[in-house]
Amino acid sequence: GRVRLAGAGFATAAIAALAMSMAPTLPDLALANGVLAAAGALLQALLIGWLAETVVARRRSAALSLSLLPLYAGAILGPGVAAVAVRLGASRAGDELALGSVFAVAAAVLASGLFAVRRLRP
Repeated sequence: GRVRLAGAGFATAAIAALAMSMAPTLPDLALANGVLAAAGALLQALLIGWLAETVVARRRSAALSLSLLPLYAGAILGPGVAAVAVRLGASRAGDELALGSVFAVAAAVLASGLFAVRRLRP
């Protein structure tokens, strides 16, 4: 159940980010972003539920607090990674800021979650 759902969540998020990198129109970009947001919400809920069930009571508060660390790290490191991706990316028609490369990097990072999920399988 839960591990398979997490794998599907990471796969969906990676595909959505990749779709964002190639979105030809603003509505396509918005749709892909909505799918990415839904997958992210699913993954966060799965993580918190899993931690709440598996971590002993005396350590649960600290574990749940630390589960937010990737969100904080993303907020701090994300803009820098995005800036580098934009500088290295090449603009194309409809993507003058070369933001497609940012979403392509995000897709690769999200796809790496599939490898982490595979390690959770019994």
